[in-house]
Amino acid sequence: TTSTPADARREAEWANRCGARYLGGAILASPATVGTDRAKAFYSGPEDAFDRYRSWLQVLAPNSVYCGDDMGRAATMDHALLELSYGCLAVLFHCMALCEAGSVPIHEFFNHVTLFTKEFLEQRTSGIASGTYPSGTATMHTFASWAEQLVRISADAGVDTTVPAALLHSITRTVELGHGGDDYQALYEAFRRAKDGSADPMSPETDTAV
Repeated sequence: TTSTPADARREAEWANRCGARYLGGAILASPATVGTDRAKAFYSGPEDAFDRYRSWLQVLAPNSVYCGDDMGRAATMDHALLELSYGCLAVLFHCMALCEAGSVPIHEFFNHVTLFTKEFLEQRTSGIASGTYPSGTATMHTFASWAEQLVRISADAGVDTTVPAALLHSITRTVELGHGGDDYQALYEAFRRAKDGSADPMSPETDTAV
């Protein structure tokens, strides 16, 4: 269901021409949690349509949230929350790669991390020690498609694209390293120091050291 605000507005215009009522929606849940109390979905568009079909929509996602009549709001909320979640994980993986390169044991680093619980850290990084990242609910190919959308909607909104572009760069790098079918934890491979000690060949060159 992940799409852009522009997609939602374009689809709504088509539906209106056909005489249909249209709600833009975004499901913020993995396939396994759809229909459970853990599933959340965002909707935007005509409020009366949302109210009329709320009980049906809640079958898919009991936590169905109406975001307003602006058709693009549900998609914007979806992308913003996904960027926060997967952006934070990207920073975490980069920190871990930095520790590995500096011979700092990961468990020692985790002992000083206060932003996340140890249970969260262990769950989200479980495959990194072994270097195996079996696909979970989505592959890196899927994340690459999402990150491309994130860059596009940021540009469409007139918002700086530096952060989503960096995320897309790292995800693309992970795919090129042969992890396109792996879980998001494989992003770590895009950050870690190469075995020969060289830097990521795709990284922008810098001439100034601080």
